[in-house]
Amino acid sequence: MKKILYLLLLFAFPLYGTTYYIAPTGSDVTGTGTFANPWASLYKACNTVTGVGDIIYVSAGNYTETHKCQLAVNVSIAGAGISSKITSNYEGTSDRGDAMIVLANGTNTSQSISNLWLDGDSELGFSAIAVYNRSNVTINNLRITNFYYHGVCFSGGAATGNKIHDCTIDNCAMQSGAEVGALIWMSHNTGLLVYNNYLTQNTRTAGTNEEGECITGGDYLYGTKIYNNYVNNIRAGITKSCTWPFALEFWSNQHYAGTGLGTEIYGNTFIGEVDFGSGLSKGAYSYSLYIHDNIFGSGTTEGVSILRTGLQLEEYLYDVIIENNIFQGINKPIYFCAQTSSDIMDRIWIIGNQFVNVRLAYDAHNNPYDGVEGTTNGCAIDFGSPTRPAHIDNVYVWNNTFRAYVTAPGDCAIYLPTSEDCDNFELKNNIVVGFTDAPFIAERTTVGGTLNILILDNNILYSNGNSNNLLLQASFVPTNVSNDGGIKSDPLLTSATDFNLQVGSPAIGAGVTVDFYTDEDYYGTTWASPPSIGAVEVASEEPPPDPGEPPVGSGIVISGGVIVTSASKIVVK
Repeated sequence: MKKILYLLLLFAFPLYGTTYYIAPTGSDVTGTGTFANPWASLYKACNTVTGVGDIIYVSAGNYTETHKCQLAVNVSIAGAGISSKITSNYEGTSDRGDAMIVLANGTNTSQSISNLWLDGDSELGFSAIAVYNRSNVTINNLRITNFYYHGVCFSGGAATGNKIHDCTIDNCAMQSGAEVGALIWMSHNTGLLVYNNYLTQNTRTAGTNEEGECITGGDYLYGTKIYNNYVNNIRAGITKSCTWPFALEFWSNQHYAGTGLGTEIYGNTFIGEVDFGSGLSKGAYSYSLYIHDNIFGSGTTEGVSILRTGLQLEEYLYDVIIENNIFQGINKPIYFCAQTSSDIMDRIWIIGNQFVNVRLAYDAHNNPYDGVEGTTNGCAIDFGSPTRPAHIDNVYVWNNTFRAYVTAPGDCAIYLPTSEDCDNFELKNNIVVGFTDAPFIAERTTVGGTLNILILDNNILYSNGNSNNLLLQASFVPTNVSNDGGIKSDPLLTSATDFNLQVGSPAIGAGVTVDFYTDEDYYGTTWASPPSIGAVEVASEEPPPDPGEPPVGSGIVISGGVIVTSASKIVVK
């Protein structure tokens, strides 16, 4: 096995570098870093090894580090897997450039840290890895556990080409007031890749300031891709969201100026809230945020006293695409949360999403974090309430399926914005089933506001309150409304949680043409022309291709118009 690992290392790193070794039996005094005479600590190795392409190999065994280990540019660290365990007692500081292993500044071509177990010794160690103002760093195949503040932190300067993948990180984040730690913290990077990680922050005491976040994004992040991760920040014992269970939070003031975020998030499972705040703009990118093909929620449907938000979008935002996601067992899957009446939200596409078991919960379309038990509600897309006003314009809600939880259904699929002057909402080709008050609600608020240009076209509305009609409350009257009344028939979904369409469904092939961002639904089925109504297209049944004449020597015999293969499969021509 050691020979195999050695050969892998030879191919993974430049051949002109030298491999140096540390081992539990080594010595920092008499060791030379060779295989036969290794050093004893990573600290000694990092202080010594500086050659381009050099590797510090951490032999299997247990190590304890009490110092900061500063890794030179173009030098990598590798181990034998979780059998190479380094326990850190280095307390460090709250500076995001401080950690047990620090990669700071310098011109770096390529380096990595891989195949280790880094442990914070019951949170005595402050942070595991800090990459500060350094580019072309890969963090991969690590287990990182029990650090107090951060797991891995990318920050400082203007780095490019960094990535973290195939890591397991658990219990490495804290929060104390405005000071927030994360399993993965990111800022000051372009093109950062975060993928195939297993991230959990759900074992610290609920209701304290020691909870932290799983993934946090700060200032100057551009072109980030976060994909195929499992992220869980929901703790046992939380009964209301007066805490902040962020699976992912981006918060930055740097994107107001139009420099552009360009973030793509896909293929993840998020258990906990995903939050974007303080400015989303696309700049030179095609979008500010493209979030697609993710699963939000564990699928467990909780009681009415437990609030869960899936995706929260705050303050200023432009050019957001939310497509082909599954939200399950959440009382407020998507929440547009303004902070002031001057906030603007514009050009938003919500397409092909499945809202499964939208359930009842306290204060669902008021402030979900005030800890106050108000009226019981639940809505799949909440565009704000009197306490969260915003100018919201140019919103396109197409081909989604909304299904309320049968046992404790939410009140509506969409709570429309009315607190400020809002324009141009299109709701087309959606399926809405089982909400208590109405499929859609708009109400007059004490702060005034208008809703101008509202298009309700070709939606299937079934078993909802208000006779499946738009509910206007408190004498609110939107202007320039086009409402065809909807199709009030059973859409024949396969089940309450399976939104495939049964044979004979009135939704099949009955949609109006819309401009999909991609040409496939969540399951990879190409949208038909015209599309079906709802989030799931029906796969076409194309006739098998004509096999034609078989090639010479294929072993296929033609007899009487029947092709007989050697596998005894028969195709009639």
